[in-house]
Amino acid sequence: VRDFWRAEVYALIFVAASSGGWPFLQVFLLLMAWILPEPLLHPHTRHAVLVCVNVLGRWSLAYPVVLMFMMVAFYLEIKLVDDEVVGTLLTEPQWGLYGFLLGTSLTLVLA
Repeated sequence: VRDFWRAEVYALIFVAASSGGWPFLQVFLLLMAWILPEPLLHPHTRHAVLVCVNVLGRWSLAYPVVLMFMMVAFYLEIKLVDDEVVGTLLTEPQWGLYGFLLGTSLTLVLA
């Protein structure tokens, strides 16, 4: 993030913050709205929190975009001059990314 700031690439700072911190904050806010009793969280406040999380939940789709950028950036193939040592670093999506995309898409469609 410091490198982004020094390079004055403020949009990437926003993308990094929204993809790194927002999903955890979103889950935490939903958990608090679900488990806190009425004396601690008034129903109007609970409704406002849920509406806010729903509206800002659209930013959750920034996470897969950042992950895809990282998948491209971390693809690395190393070959030495004598071609004896060959190494490849490859990142590939697993069920977690697909489940996240499915859940986020369903949330956007059903909300």
